[in-house]
Amino acid sequence: MTFLAVFAAATLLSLAHGETNCAALPDGHYSIGCKVYDVCTNHVLTTVECPINKVYNNVTKQCDYQNHVAPPCGLVRDCTHKADGSYVDLTLNCTSYYTCSHHVYFGHNFCTPGTVFDETLGTCVWPVDAKPPCGTKTP
Repeated sequence: MTFLAVFAAATLLSLAHGETNCAALPDGHYSIGCKVYDVCTNHVLTTVECPINKVYNNVTKQCDYQNHVAPPCGLVRDCTHKADGSYVDLTLNCTSYYTCSHHVYFGHNFCTPGTVFDETLGTCVWPVDAKPPCGTKTP
């Protein structure tokens, strides 16, 4: 993979974060994904991107090696033959999705509790609004 491809993919992941408004939030971690998360400290936003081969550890609240982290962030998916995009993780009951870019796995993201990922819409929705196997919506 070229430097430009890696840079473009990392930029796209970063754009999904950094939108947290820390003005009214207490100190803490927000917009948590497996590779990128936002930290509010004294109402100031810092976006943290985990280094290659590390992911967000929900227990320690920092980047850690994947084999030390529980699913979904500790999981790695094969993107070798997948087109760029986001894919529902059926093994985790549709409550998260993973991103592939230039055949490289870029980690899992979580759906808001109670929602599931809809590949057609490319976002997390209520189960009644998603078609099977993730939801109950009929065609």
